[in-house]
Amino acid sequence: VERLKSNDRSMTELCLDNIDLTNCPETEDMIDALIGNNAVTKLSLVNTCFDDGLAASLSLSLVDNTTITHIILRNNHMTDEGCDYLLGTLDSNTTLLHLDLEENYIDDKLLDEIDAILSERRSMSYAGQSSRASQSVDGSMYSTASYSSASASISMASRV
Repeated sequence: VERLKSNDRSMTELCLDNIDLTNCPETEDMIDALIGNNAVTKLSLVNTCFDDGLAASLSLSLVDNTTITHIILRNNHMTDEGCDYLLGTLDSNTTLLHLDLEENYIDDKLLDEIDAILSERRSMSYAGQSSRASQSVDGSMYSTASYSSASASISMASRV
């Protein structure tokens, strides 16, 4: 949690897969720390018992977060209610490009709605990246976009 709060630049990925977040006392602090964090770009919470209450908390954190582009919430306990929270966040958070909600208890219509929003957003984002491509002296194209492969994981409390 302290690394999140301090914006540790070496932590671009937060992977807490297979940890029961509902029984971890640091979960709410971790989600709150994402509000001001500008280092983490990918959040993976696969099989963490992530539920509608945690979805509500995460949604509030995402309103002000401008760096997380990928969230994986696969194989959890989220229902339409939790999905609605995340869907509402997409109006104000335009940074999120990928949201994996497979293997939850969510109606296909909601998943399709989120997919449509994010697909359009990705198309616009990729179009923006290609417009940043520059032509070199020999006429070949190169991209000015850069990507970091730095990642880190944090261990928390008991495993599922």
